[in-house]
Amino acid sequence: MKNQVLTKVDKYSLSSVSFAKDEVLSSLDAIQSRAERLKRGLALGNLHKQGTKLRFQNAAGELMETEGSIWAVTEQDVIFKKHIGVPIKSIFEVLL
Repeated sequence: MKNQVLTKVDKYSLSSVSFAKDEVLSSLDAIQSRAERLKRGLALGNLHKQGTKLRFQNAAGELMETEGSIWAVTEQDVIFKKHIGVPIKSIFEVLL
């Protein structure tokens, strides 16, 4: 993943993205760390209206990044304003 180009995409354009179908992280520790960072991002979004950057993989294996205030985190998705979502299993990095 480190040598690929990271494409930035506006959160309002996420509805046109096909996301990775499989889990992009390979270790349980990385998955748990991502979950904790998403919880912190949710708190920052709800309490301070601060944006969080999400780096994810699309279905073609390309690396992408979007940014926004997280409004909700479900078991499967991260939700931004206007019910725009990113599947958690496609997220490989959360930047607070």
